[in-house]
Amino acid sequence: MRIISLLTPVFFLVGCATQTAIYTEDGLPGYAIDCSGASLSWTGCYEEASKACGGKGYLIIQKDSDAAIVNGEQTRSLVIQCK
Repeated sequence: MRIISLLTPVFFLVGCATQTAIYTEDGLPGYAIDCSGASLSWTGCYEEASKACGGKGYLIIQKDSDAAIVNGEQTRSLVIQCK
């Protein structure tokens, strides 16, 4: 008897927050943090903001509402300035 074993890889779709260096309205450097999607939360935004600022702390300049839904996904984003 011949046994054929098939290993089926399972891929997990894991979202990750992203950061983009920007200049805020007052001309100072900052970051736009995007943590949209069902697999992310505000906690992911705050963690990404901390990473962007190297643990120095940050000020939240703008925070969107997670009530917004675009293409079936919740949108969350922050604009921050490092301290």
